[in-house]
Amino acid sequence: GHNTSVSCPRPDADGKVRSLSTTQLPEYEVRRVEHVSFGDQVLTRMAALGKLEDGDAFENGLSGLIEEYSNWIDQQRVESLPRQSLADTQGELVIKSTKARDRMREGIALLKSDAQVREAFKLANQAMYHAAVRADTLREDRRYKDGREPEWRPFQLAFVLLNLASVANAKHPDRLAADLIYFPTGGGKTEAYLG
Repeated sequence: GHNTSVSCPRPDADGKVRSLSTTQLPEYEVRRVEHVSFGDQVLTRMAALGKLEDGDAFENGLSGLIEEYSNWIDQQRVESLPRQSLADTQGELVIKSTKARDRMREGIALLKSDAQVREAFKLANQAMYHAAVRADTLREDRRYKDGREPEWRPFQLAFVLLNLASVANAKHPDRLAADLIYFPTGGGKTEAYLG
């Protein structure tokens, strides 16, 4: 039924499961997502992105994200798969990943060429920086100390960039796309959506 799931089965002493039960409050532990850092290859610091002035600076600071994502797409290609259905799925996912990469590239090009979009992006970064610093003052275990400052995780920055053109242009064909980030709580989805 709706909102009902099977509880985690408990095997008997011999290791066999002989009964199942359902629950209205299912529970499942999802493994934590590990985030990748690209070091100096990609400018992820919110304060720094909020201060850039010209389009070339944005292109220089963000183009490493496109390179790294392109490398990741290439690593997903497997030459020999045991079933055609797996090869078809792989092909479809590579096409979708390539389209996402091209949308990110379009976002960077827009930052380079459009002063209004650039200013909006800078203001968004400044707002996110100040919000993160303010929220940090309420934490028991402060994140931003010893020179550490708020920065985007690469997926967050990628999400903002791939949506930039369709947010800026109401007639953009990607305006009809609904992009969703899906993984457990605490991974940074909210910040990506706010960006």
